[in-house]
Amino acid sequence: MDKVVIDAGQRNQYLWREDGGFPSDLLSREAEYRLMEQRIHLPKELSEMLLRYAENSNQRLYSVLLTAVYIMLYKYKGDDRLTIGIPSQRFGSHMDGTWIPLQIRVDEQNMLQSLLKQLDGALNEFEDSNKGHVLELETIDSARTSSFNSGQAVAVTLENSYGKPSAEGVGLLFSYSVLESESPAITLTMIYNSSAYSSTMMKNLANHVHRAAELLVRGDDILLRDAAILDEDEVQALIKSLCIGSCTSTETKPLHRKGIAGESSMTMNHLFEKQAQSRPHETALICGEESFTYDTLNQRAHELASRLRSEGVRSGIVVGLMVERTVELVVGIIGIWKAGGAYLPIDLEYPVDRIHYMLEDTKAPVLLTQHDLLSKASQYEGNIVCIDERDEQGEAGREEKDSHILSSSMEQDNASQNLAYVIYTSGSTGRPKGVMIEHESAIRFIEGMAEQIEYVPGKTIVALASAAFDVSIHDLIMPLLYGMKVILASQAERRDPDLLDRLIVKHDVEMMVTTPMRLQMLLAGKEERPCLHYLKDLIIGGEPFIPTLWNRLKPYPKLRIYNVYGPTETTVWSTIQRIEDNHPGIGKPLAGVRTYILDKAGRLQPPGVAGELCIAGTRLAQGYFGKPELTEEQFVSDPFYPGERMYRTGDLARYLNDGNLEFLGRSDFQVKIRGHRVELEEVGMMLARHEDVTESAALLEEEQTNGGWLCAYYAAESELSASELRSFMASRVPEYMVPQRYIWLAALPLNNNGKIDRKALPKQNEVTRLQDNAAFALQLLELDTDTERKVAALWQEVLHTVDFAAEDNFFEVGGNSILLVALHHNLEQHYPSRVSVADLFGHATLRGMAALMDAPFSEEGDMDGLAGLKGLTFPNRNISRETGIDHAAIPRSCKLDEAMLGKLMQLSEDIGSDIVDILLVLYMYVLSDLTMSDEVTVIVKDGVGDRMVPVTLNMSHYMTVVEMIPEVADQLENGDYYTFSSLATAAGFRTLDNGIIPWFSSTDLRGMESYMPLIGFALQLEFSEDELNIRCLYDALSWDIASVDELLSLYLASLKVVMAELEEGAESVW
Repeated sequence: MDKVVIDAGQRNQYLWREDGGFPSDLLSREAEYRLMEQRIHLPKELSEMLLRYAENSNQRLYSVLLTAVYIMLYKYKGDDRLTIGIPSQRFGSHMDGTWIPLQIRVDEQNMLQSLLKQLDGALNEFEDSNKGHVLELETIDSARTSSFNSGQAVAVTLENSYGKPSAEGVGLLFSYSVLESESPAITLTMIYNSSAYSSTMMKNLANHVHRAAELLVRGDDILLRDAAILDEDEVQALIKSLCIGSCTSTETKPLHRKGIAGESSMTMNHLFEKQAQSRPHETALICGEESFTYDTLNQRAHELASRLRSEGVRSGIVVGLMVERTVELVVGIIGIWKAGGAYLPIDLEYPVDRIHYMLEDTKAPVLLTQHDLLSKASQYEGNIVCIDERDEQGEAGREEKDSHILSSSMEQDNASQNLAYVIYTSGSTGRPKGVMIEHESAIRFIEGMAEQIEYVPGKTIVALASAAFDVSIHDLIMPLLYGMKVILASQAERRDPDLLDRLIVKHDVEMMVTTPMRLQMLLAGKEERPCLHYLKDLIIGGEPFIPTLWNRLKPYPKLRIYNVYGPTETTVWSTIQRIEDNHPGIGKPLAGVRTYILDKAGRLQPPGVAGELCIAGTRLAQGYFGKPELTEEQFVSDPFYPGERMYRTGDLARYLNDGNLEFLGRSDFQVKIRGHRVELEEVGMMLARHEDVTESAALLEEEQTNGGWLCAYYAAESELSASELRSFMASRVPEYMVPQRYIWLAALPLNNNGKIDRKALPKQNEVTRLQDNAAFALQLLELDTDTERKVAALWQEVLHTVDFAAEDNFFEVGGNSILLVALHHNLEQHYPSRVSVADLFGHATLRGMAALMDAPFSEEGDMDGLAGLKGLTFPNRNISRETGIDHAAIPRSCKLDEAMLGKLMQLSEDIGSDIVDILLVLYMYVLSDLTMSDEVTVIVKDGVGDRMVPVTLNMSHYMTVVEMIPEVADQLENGDYYTFSSLATAAGFRTLDNGIIPWFSSTDLRGMESYMPLIGFALQLEFSEDELNIRCLYDALSWDIASVDELLSLYLASLKVVMAELEEGAESVW
């Protein structure tokens, strides 16, 4: 052990301020400092042991008691530097009621008796020197007004020797007294700050101090690390009362029970099939404007399973799943399960290298995807199954079959212990790791949630989570196992709060799961959200709850709000708590879950004491795919249930006296400030409790001269005074946890999981430099218009940077989805109702956004020109009559080979016209021929600024193709252009009686599939080095495949004829 330090004089003040004091066990603290007393009589046997030990060891009883308090304090705080106040009378001071801060530095390898001897020796040495300068009560009290910790400072006295100094200014006083009699007894009076501590905590403390004293005086060679302040009876009582999740409702029936015949090997797909059999014609899923019944999903999943079986998919086989957010996502998951496999979800936004790594790491022999996504699997060497080939493989001749017949026609190859999915999470090594979850674990999670929240047939939930995150099990699959209706939000609806609001209202959604950040985005800039009047159950998880959200949610009394917690390794969520104030914990364990708070030695911590949160029970993952060593490191033996496993989360938490858990942050966000351990998440969470702060985070800014300092980042509607924030923090945390600097951001950057991205937070010196030079830097931007300069100023407000140019992408200069919503809110102040968040996503450059603001669309009535456009009627088109299919049907395509493309490019060069203009004219000619209409209008998604331009040609006005091409080019360059959202909502945009206005684009139309009911028909050109792919998107309820193929064939044939005649020099091709 390092030498005991008894600091006096001026430094005394800093010892009090720097020590965190004893941690409060109350989530919501009162501001008033109020003292209360609690008296405890030590057991007779323990009193005799202490007195006898002090006498036999020639050490003072005060030293023994003081050492016991230090042991307890170390166990509770886990800090190796501890400060306790000792009475000044101990050193002969004439000043009554004063305390000297005694600070010791301990090592967990110290023997308890060694700690006692060194402490007692140091006290004697200091007393003999008679040099003690005391810290007066007034100084302590004044420290309390400027620093939170003095309301939690710990002091120890022995009244028989030193009297009973005043407890004013102290948070917790252990005042011992010895009753002299034939049978001496020791009494403890605990005087404590009741605004920081509960009476329950005081009882626990007394027991644990006396347990430490008992270990000390036994004389055994016990290391400080191994000293257990909880006895075995207390451990077992805590496990039974706090650690084990239990049912809270007797009304919810489980999905299955082991031991019942035929149910022991139940899987997720079996449970879905049961719902499909019992409610075949009820709506299960809604995507865009199309709905799908339970029977339809079951049939399509079964057909897919048959295809996968032919590719060798069986039990235990991992199948990559990379599809758009359409019905195919749900069909893909269930189909893979029916075939016996486990799905590996791949987010479409993942880089190609990460996708390749995941497929290689799992050795997935099959990848289930869509044609349009094949480029993302360019490195994959396994078998690829395109789910959108369904129509080509027997769809026309498929006979309707009963779900039960379909399900029983293929031998089941799955069991509850088999893998259900493999989800990749970030890894500390820099490579993601695949978490393996089996069917049984997923089912146990679902049953646990159903005991807390009502899941009943017909109830509606909106699914927001990406399939690459395990929350999707709750959003997409769990509702289908209880007969509910799932509304699958599109990518645009996930990003745009206004679209999400309308989606919830439109479908009368009753349940939603979201992260605090996404909820913050939904509420930003709006006094009220109509969707919150419709929602009944709001589940919030993924990161710590933002206290200011509670004030926004309180006005909706019918809304039940839950805070959930759980790592992927323990199957989605493990704990839950109903939120009823602005300081919720993470609740209690769900059924089938055991949660332990353990110290570094793996011992159970008492309530109120922080430790690592470890999780055990029936829902643990099998481990990490192909990483047995990492699995063994993270999934360890359960010390309280022999033969079972426990997962070490790396999260810090503690049990509160009401049995709920409080999340304290990550252990790997732990830093040291002047020798003190600091959890950065704790600093951020405390700052977030400020009434004007919506979110916050803290970083350690390292510096060679003093080791570093804390910098806090916060989001608020406007910049707050740094002095105000420092004062706020100083009243709640120790001095060393008060950030020195504060940086205001419109929103904190997020990673792909929707959590705060600490690596993306700007360095403090960068922010200062940018703010100092902002005015000058803005003048240097080469911007062309006043609108561009206005938009640039708004970018600077939300990004806190001017390091961007006109063609820079918002997301490449520090922007993210949260900041984009903030930008949209600011744009609304200057350009009301001009654009949606979805428009900004599609026009992410500064110049592109400025072009949106200048577009001839804003007020109602500006769309009259659009409303007057003439739609086309296709008299010979066959209307699809199939039920249960999506509007956004599988795209059809044809190719122009290298030779033809070369001729077309040469022709473009010869006549001096753009190749896209030539192809557009030909498209319009074919439409005229099919509809027998002279006048044709097409909406062109232009590559210039990503504009939407209506182009109209009257074929009777032209004699040759050459005459039409310049007219089209002129309209594209000089005609009115619109935003996508304006077109998609314009009255008369798509006319009645089968009339449509087709679309044409040489840029990507992906993401517009959900708007097919409005668009009707679109042709997209996809150029590569050696070929041209002509892709057709269409509304499947208005077109059948034969009609679409006819149009494509005619287009391709016409192209060949026109080119041939133009090559021959013909003056007219029509």
